[in-house]
Amino acid sequence: MHPNPAFRKTAADRNLAFERARGFGVLSVNGPDAYVSPDWYGMADQVPTWNYIAVHLRGTLVQLPDEAMDGHVNALSDRFEARLAPKP
Repeated sequence: MHPNPAFRKTAADRNLAFERARGFGVLSVNGPDAYVSPDWYGMADQVPTWNYIAVHLRGTLVQLPDEAMDGHVNALSDRFEARLAPKP
């Protein structure tokens, strides 16, 4: 990820909202991304780049007991199924 503070302007509450909207994550949280052709810059000798969204969250990972999985999966399913309503 790009370490330049110029690219870290998003407020913490917006980052958390992004994470909540994703519903789950991995040790590396992935969001939308896009390849940017060097032709876009309109100058010779440019290199391609990649635009992406990433949210860096800090905390302590805790392994939940196996019996917590059903509730977690059901809550995620309910949440994302509601986004599809009304289904055809």
